[in-house]
Amino acid sequence: MRAVVITGGTRGLGFGMAQSFLKRGCAVTISGRTESSVQSAVAALAEGTPGGMILGRVADVASPGDTTALWEAAAERFGHVDLWVNNAAIFPAYGKFSDRRQSRRKRSFGRMLSA
Repeated sequence: MRAVVITGGTRGLGFGMAQSFLKRGCAVTISGRTESSVQSAVAALAEGTPGGMILGRVADVASPGDTTALWEAAAERFGHVDLWVNNAAIFPAYGKFSDRRQSRRKRSFGRMLSA
């Protein structure tokens, strides 16, 4: 069994990847920034999935302590981590990327680059 960790796995692309990995028999750990988003996503992913194959944790990937704890939780539950998908990001504004102030661009992509 392969064990996969997906940051930002509570919605969007991350949630879709979690569904795909689960369908392929992988154990999946997802993270999100709020307890409610994690609980909701885990409940949805658990439908039709063999018990114990999905784990959810609250984590901010901009925090080294959170990413370490996320890795350790997945490794403890599934015995190992085979794949880490760093999908978490924020993008607080819409429009052309080049029109965004540098501080907003750093905030948007800092989560991906710091993990």
